[in-house]
Amino acid sequence: MAILIPYRGVVEIVADHDVGKTIAALQTVYPYKKTVFVDDDVKGDGTVRQMASNDVAFEKYVNLGEKRTALGDAPTPTELLKKVVMPTIDEITKSKHDVIIWDTWRIVYQSARGHVERNQNDFKDVVTFRGSSQIIQGLISKVARMIEQTQLNKLRNSCELLIVTHHMKDNYQNNVAVGRIPESSATFSEVSNMRLWLRRNTQSKVPIILFLKRPNLPKLVKGQMRFVNIVPMKIIPNGKHQSIWDAIGEYEANPIESREPKENERPTADEMAMISGTLSDEQKTYMLEMLKYQRVDEEAISEIVATKETIPSDYPVNGVSMISKALAMKMSKDEIEKVIGVSTDEIINDYKTEYWNKILEAKDGNNESSKASSKR
Repeated sequence: MAILIPYRGVVEIVADHDVGKTIAALQTVYPYKKTVFVDDDVKGDGTVRQMASNDVAFEKYVNLGEKRTALGDAPTPTELLKKVVMPTIDEITKSKHDVIIWDTWRIVYQSARGHVERNQNDFKDVVTFRGSSQIIQGLISKVARMIEQTQLNKLRNSCELLIVTHHMKDNYQNNVAVGRIPESSATFSEVSNMRLWLRRNTQSKVPIILFLKRPNLPKLVKGQMRFVNIVPMKIIPNGKHQSIWDAIGEYEANPIESREPKENERPTADEMAMISGTLSDEQKTYMLEMLKYQRVDEEAISEIVATKETIPSDYPVNGVSMISKALAMKMSKDEIEKVIGVSTDEIINDYKTEYWNKILEAKDGNNESSKASSKR
């Protein structure tokens, strides 16, 4: 067997772009004679081509980007699910493999969710889509996860180790972005044997490892089976480590078990909030400040409505929006400042509805002048 790590089952690796999740996945196995690599990442194809130039090849390489392109400019979620995702998984699972690497998984859940949303009547035997829009969206997600888990189980049952990667996305609380979270659905919290979150490391080329779900080790203690933690919540690799698996491997011989973690093994407040799915004190403060700012904006809009001013449907609600619209009307920054009488920074920081009226008046005046000139 060519698997280089002791872990089996489903391992999820999440990270922002260019942190090293694909490399981490590839470092779990060598040679790749019994490895399937499913590529749905922009850079993945380049990585595989570079490996091929060094006489390194996979048992099977699947380029989902090419399959998506073959469907045309704007394939529907149903087309992606039934003509790309499901046939690919059916083809892979016809035989057994040591390792399957799926980089990245996003297309599976997103196509399933879009398919369910557009074909709710097809699933009336599974759930009844009734209630508020929020409840219906929750039911759509539930059915999509059922489809996702079925496909995930097919892959898991056809290999020793299934590695799935995900990107990160903004975490919105009350419409305020307060940090980053994995793009993966709740399915991976349930089925993964280990979940890793990789972050950039200023001390090493190997990224920092945070464990969203830690591996554990069965241990017989006084006639009872216990499962002890192998690693701390956080590992910061150093210069001697060539991969995240080198850094993790140091704990395999000496599991952390119940000892107190060292300072560098403790996640920061923001990291711990992300791991536990809560907000740090700083994130809570930021969210409250943003909500306060949003309420001020809403109050200003309400005041405009109360005074019965005529507001076009595309009326800008803040300074940034107003400047963007003015620039789209072929006005320069200098012209905007001249018409309004204040700098663009002041427009952004202290937006007033009268500013847009001045822009419209100036534009109307220019149009009248142009008409008069053309008549002469």
